[in-house]
Amino acid sequence: MKKTIGTALSVGGLVALLCVTAGAAIAAPGNNGDVKVAGTSVDDIPNNAPHQGCQFDLEFYNFDLGSPDATYTFTLTAPTKPSGDDALKTGSAVVGNGPMGGFDQLDAVASVDLSDALGASGVDPAKQGFHVRLDVTGAGMHGNGSKSKTFWVSGDCGGGGTLPG
Repeated sequence: MKKTIGTALSVGGLVALLCVTAGAAIAAPGNNGDVKVAGTSVDDIPNNAPHQGCQFDLEFYNFDLGSPDATYTFTLTAPTKPSGDDALKTGSAVVGNGPMGGFDQLDAVASVDLSDALGASGVDPAKQGFHVRLDVTGAGMHGNGSKSKTFWVSGDCGGGGTLPG
């Protein structure tokens, strides 16, 4: 009797472990994918860095296989400038052709240099630099169809001189 109960518990535990493992490997359909703002060297850890120089990388992770290309747009936002429709720079990245779906899969890297765009904006940097909003969209992305984040770019970009204060 004890052997039967022990075997049943072992089998039940293995089934539960397999279900958890399979569930983690297969992402639910939706607005999957992460965009990280990082320095210009890709490392092993996909982290965001909230303060960037003029040149940085956008790292696209964990997008569903077959996802549409991602279009990204940078705009200045408060406190540097009230949000508006003036795009500093736009671009796109192919994110749905990664090697496989799943967690921690680097799908694409886009190198960005905002020096010229910030210089041409005519806007002075705030105390911490230029506050920039990143919007990433893709035709056919599920869910709300977009991702966004804000971060700081050095006030030295685009001939902006040194930071005030």
